Amino acid sequence: MVTLMNLKRRNFIAIISGSILSVVGQRAVAATGPLVKPTRLGQTVMYRNKKYTCIKKGKTLIWDDGVVIEPPLSASAKPSTSASPLAFVARSADITEGTAKIVTVMPASGASISVSVTRVGGVAVVLSAICTHKGCIVEATKSELACPCHGSSFNFSSGAVNNGPAGNPLRKFVSSESAGSILIKI
Repeated sequence: MVTLMNLKRRNFIAIISGSILSVVGQRAVAATGPLVKPTRLGQTVMYRNKKYTCIKKGKTLIWDDGVVIEPPLSASAKPSTSASPLAFVARSADITEGTAKIVTVMPASGASISVSVTRVGGVAVVLSAICTHKGCIVEATKSELACPCHGSSFNFSSGAVNNGPAGNPLRKFVSSESAGSILIKI
């Protein structure tokens, strides 16, 4: 009888311990995203240089995978255009007239940047590829830059908004071509 009682206690303790570990384990996995619980669809939160949006999965509100956000430079931290370092964008031969390409620029002094590069009238045009609505990376189509997240679209040669919900144009970088390379000032 005593042995049976001890066995029941051990099983009970094992079940409780397993339950606690499963809850703690789930909390540790969730730490890769925002720690705040989402409360309404479309809610956004900034966490560790990412912007997370509340989405619905089944009947549950959860955070999406998040989009990396480039922090804006303060006026005092902005580099002057004359002393700004140049970053390689693409080979000149790879960019044809009237088509846009999304590329990731890896500057020597900072985090990577997604940009759109095209050629208009023989001149290379480089725009930020981050949608001004919610920070998603736009995709190049035959005639425009389209945001896959919420449907905004932009002119790929000027960055102007063709279709909302985005209200602001894409940022245009100062670009130049030298020795067969397209470069931008960061």
